[in-house]
Amino acid sequence: MKKFFVCLIAVLILALTAVPCFADAPKVSVGASTTNVTVGDTVTVYVTLSANSNLTELNFKVTYPTTHFELVAGSAKASGVFATASATEAAGSVSFSGKSTEAVAAGGQLVSMQFKVLKGDATISISGVSGKRLNGEVSEAVSVGSTNLYFKPCAHANMTSETVKVASCTEKGNMKLTCPCGHTEEK
Repeated sequence: MKKFFVCLIAVLILALTAVPCFADAPKVSVGASTTNVTVGDTVTVYVTLSANSNLTELNFKVTYPTTHFELVAGSAKASGVFATASATEAAGSVSFSGKSTEAVAAGGQLVSMQFKVLKGDATISISGVSGKRLNGEVSEAVSVGSTNLYFKPCAHANMTSETVKVASCTEKGNMKLTCPCGHTEEK
């Protein structure tokens, strides 16, 4: 009986250690400092990678309508998640390429870029996401979290008022209206 339990425990140990551990697919997501915009605002858009991706290479493209957004020249900056990374600016897009000789374990921000808002009601998207892992040249699927950022113009519906100048019998007063988005008006 003792021999049976020893064999059973040995089989269980072998079975448990032989089960491969499957990690979630690496995940790339796009986000922004705000999506509630006013014409003239500058908004920061960033792309992040999930932790424990174990990627050695990653490529993608961020696209935007040039009629609605103007990329602030030189603002596309690649971070240090990969050993070598670049962000290439072109009209309507920013392409990212990152490579490492070792698998990337830490996640974080891959690239950030700034846009001047020319019009609201537009979308900034991420596409062409591809990556490789250290296990040879086998391409691995990279899941994409959020692919589109929709930017809507602020309706300035929740403005607070502040009296700038109190009205008198001979002069009109002034009020300053401030929206949470940062827009101000004087009346």
